[in-house]
Amino acid sequence: MQKPLIVLLVAGMTLSGCGFRDSGFNPLNWFGRGRAEPAATAGDSNPLIPRRRAFARPEAVYPGDAIAVIREMRVEKIPGGAIVHATGVSRRAGPYEAQLVRDAASEPGVMSFEFDVITPSRARVNTPEATRTVTVGAYVADDDLQGVGTIRVRGAENALASRRQ
Repeated sequence: MQKPLIVLLVAGMTLSGCGFRDSGFNPLNWFGRGRAEPAATAGDSNPLIPRRRAFARPEAVYPGDAIAVIREMRVEKIPGGAIVHATGVSRRAGPYEAQLVRDAASEPGVMSFEFDVITPSRARVNTPEATRTVTVGAYVADDDLQGVGTIRVRGAENALASRRQ
């Protein structure tokens, strides 16, 4: 009976040291008080994300070219933004992986896109237009549309534009 009582008293005395603010036994004091530090800027990277992986594949370069002719272009207003639709005709049959690539160097008030597609290298040239026609769309947020009065889609031979009403 004496051993458990002595152990209980020693444990109680030891743990009572945790109640004092500056006690070394208090687990809340083990790492010190928090200090204000400057926030990370946009140029700083997250140290938890690796910069380069040893066995990572390099990012693929999109091998597409501008579509030959743009036949139709429309802007559909939706909640939160707009969808830009474009239909074009390629020079060769079987175009795939169509994209509307946003042009960063466009004039103020104009949002420009380039209609790019990948065509097979051995595709036939003289085929019906239906086999060469592609439709693509791109979402544009309301924040990106601020100050934009015209949306333009460029192809290799022509460009179509839509203005706000």
